[in-house]
Amino acid sequence: MMTPPSLKIIVEGVTDAQLIRAILGDDLAKHAQFYAAQGRASLAALGQTILFHEGGPVLLVMDSDTLNPQLAAEMQSLTIAAMSGSLTSGGQFPVETLPLTSQFKVFTFIPEIEAVFFEAPEVLDRLLGKKAPQDKVREGHLIPKQVLTELLANAKTHHDYQQLLEHLDPKAQKSLATGSQASRLKATVESLLADAA
Repeated sequence: MMTPPSLKIIVEGVTDAQLIRAILGDDLAKHAQFYAAQGRASLAALGQTILFHEGGPVLLVMDSDTLNPQLAAEMQSLTIAAMSGSLTSGGQFPVETLPLTSQFKVFTFIPEIEAVFFEAPEVLDRLLGKKAPQDKVREGHLIPKQVLTELLANAKTHHDYQQLLEHLDPKAQKSLATGSQASRLKATVESLLADAA
C-alpha cells in the first residue's frame, strides 16, 4: 500500500511546483503534495486553510522579489505571523504538535525561484542548446525571470519556460539541486519530513 504524501508544499504557481518537483527529485517529491496558489497574495491564505483542515507539516515557498536580505526576512516573518494565526484561531491541535514552527515553514527564494538556473548555469547551457553568456548569468542572479525569458527567446531549443521545465531530465534535475538556494530548499523539505516521521 502506498503511503500518502505527508508534506504539503504550497507555491505561487504551477510552474513553481514543477521546478520544485525537479529540484527535489522523484524520491523526495513523492512524499509531498503540491498546491499552487494564484500568486503570492493568496499563498498565506491557502496555507492557513490547508494547515487548519489537513494539518502539517506545510511548506510555503515564495519569491522575495527583492535582493535586500532585510526586506526578504521581513516578508518571511510577516508570512510566518500570518500562518501562526491559523494555529491560534480556534483550531484544535494536540499539544504534541507544538512548537508551531514544526507544523510549517516558509522558504523564500531571493529574488525569484528562477535564480536556481543561474546558480547551476551548466543546466541552463544544456537546456538552451548553447552556452549562456557570462554577463547574462551574472545578470540572472539579479533579475532571473527577466533574463531567463530573454535567453529562451534566443534559444536553439526550448523557447518558453513551460517547455524548458518539461525537458528537465534526471541529470539536469540533479545539477539544479546543487545550487545554493535549491540545496537549502531540499534540506528544508528533508527536515520537515524527518520531523513528521
